[in-house]
Amino acid sequence: MAAGMSDDPTPQGRDHVGLDLWFTSLAWETEMFARVQRAGFDDISLADSEVLSAIPLSGARLVEVARRRRITKQAAQERIAALIKRGYLTSASDPQDRRARILSHTIRGRALREALNTAKIALHRELEEKLGADRFVALREGLAEAKALYTPGG
Repeated sequence: MAAGMSDDPTPQGRDHVGLDLWFTSLAWETEMFARVQRAGFDDISLADSEVLSAIPLSGARLVEVARRRRITKQAAQERIAALIKRGYLTSASDPQDRRARILSHTIRGRALREALNTAKIALHRELEEKLGADRFVALREGLAEAKALYTPGG
């Protein structure tokens, strides 16, 4: 067992709100991707969707995508190359800087974004219905407060 870890399910052990948040996020992602797969996008990963979401419909440069996702340019390039190969993105010369490339969504890439958004909205509504309006608002307020607490400059 790692130093400082115990089997005690207390905040000093493994039972803490961070795990609750993490497992809830994993369950949300799993269900979202199951729905996206059922919509016909069975070749997409979380890393792919994060890169796609960093590219606005107007397009973006590789360096912008890497900055938005907080990953290296090399990591962004690997994901982007795979997304281009699978038909989700295109890459064209930037007319303002021939050394740079502009990444844009293909029709399939836009359809994937729509499927992801549809799944997220459905999950949001289902959770709101399950919890009820008051508890749902309280949940969102509590999450916002927690985020502010741990965000630099919060």
